[in-house]
Amino acid sequence: MSIPDQDHINRVLLWIEKIKNAEELTPFAVTTRYPMLDEKVTENEAVEAVNMASMVRKTIRKALLDEGMNIEEDASQ
Repeated sequence: MSIPDQDHINRVLLWIEKIKNAEELTPFAVTTRYPMLDEKVTENEAVEAVNMASMVRKTIRKALLDEGMNIEEDASQ
């Protein structure tokens, strides 16, 4: 096992910083999985959740590409 270099560690810390608020999406996942527990979601909350999910997706896809992983591009970006 190799020890990551400082540049790699800094990139990982940057990714974490960018997606740290993603935990706010957890209630939406629970509501989807257990519809009987659903809480009312305002239109504003829904828009914010979609925007956050999109930002997380873009951040992760960029991180994977930066690490040299070959991921398929798609039109829904």
